[in-house]
Amino acid sequence: MLTARETQVFRAYEEAALAGRPSPTMRELAEIADLPSASNAHRVVGQLVSKGFLRRMRYRTRAVEIDPRRSATLAGIIAAARAVTAEPGNPDAMGRLRAALEMGAEHE
Repeated sequence: MLTARETQVFRAYEEAALAGRPSPTMRELAEIADLPSASNAHRVVGQLVSKGFLRRMRYRTRAVEIDPRRSATLAGIIAAARAVTAEPGNPDAMGRLRAALEMGAEHE
């Protein structure tokens, strides 16, 4: 189970991933989750990593990403987008992508 702040931080990572943006910085996370400092954001990210919702990448800047297995919304959208990319004219693939995007909107 995630706390309210953990959920806010996780959603910030999820939104960045869905929009194709880099992961948010610790200062950005502190502002989003209304935390007093970047060190508190670092602590919350550490909790999400220990719970398996995020994973750290070694030797990279902004080296935290969502573990797609923990985000049903993100995993569904990625799978549907891959189907559309593989078969651009297939109406069934477009329907799966539309349904995945709608499911993501319901979770917010």
